[in-house]
Amino acid sequence: MRIIDVLQPDKKTSKWIVDNYKNELLVVDNSFQRNYVWLEKHQISLIETILLGYAIPELYLWVIDTDPITGETKYSIVDGQQRIGAVFNFIDGKFKLRRAYLSNKDADYVEKTFSDLSDDEKRLIWSYSFTIRQLPQEVSREEIVKMFLRLNSTDKSLNPQELRNAIKKSRHLPSGKCLKGAISLQLFSRWELLYPYMLCFVTHLLLTLLIKIHLFLGRQGKILLKFLTISGIIKISFQQKFHL
Repeated sequence: MRIIDVLQPDKKTSKWIVDNYKNELLVVDNSFQRNYVWLEKHQISLIETILLGYAIPELYLWVIDTDPITGETKYSIVDGQQRIGAVFNFIDGKFKLRRAYLSNKDADYVEKTFSDLSDDEKRLIWSYSFTIRQLPQEVSREEIVKMFLRLNSTDKSLNPQELRNAIKKSRHLPSGKCLKGAISLQLFSRWELLYPYMLCFVTHLLLTLLIKIHLFLGRQGKILLKFLTISGIIKISFQQKFHL
């Protein structure tokens, strides 16, 4: 099954997004998702984009459950957590539109919170239409994680640990399978993912060099090694092996 064949395009307003987010019907799966990382300036820029009527990148939502009693559908946010959070935070009064981060510094909305906006400006935000790509429940979790990795493979705001979380910490996917998927997506072309492996390689080289120094210099080498600042793992290794 190809993802493109089951993606269901839709339009949802900010009102729908805020209500569902508040009612925990739009959720973040922390086993592969990032933490909320946008700074205030990024959130302000998005709100201004909405007020100016410009397009915002589409959101990807995965259907994970439907309540049999109420009929309410619960979604996992595959891509778009930062945008959804920015809209929710602004309407909730968490920040104001600071002039320093706005493109239009003479606009009426400058230095205003949501509650300070004019009625027309509030309507613009509530009625703003987001493009949604909805993934049906039948799509496997494995495919969802792969999609998340691909969507974020060139995202500088996603730090190395968050990408490793997506690869290694998905509870329902074997780590080897995740790793294979990541390689197939060519994510290892990014230095962020290579970093831990490069660090491991360099650490082993350094450890070998220090062992040779210790053996060559004897007691003097042991004294020298005590003053070297290296990683905790190497310190423990030397303390155990050489009684430093």
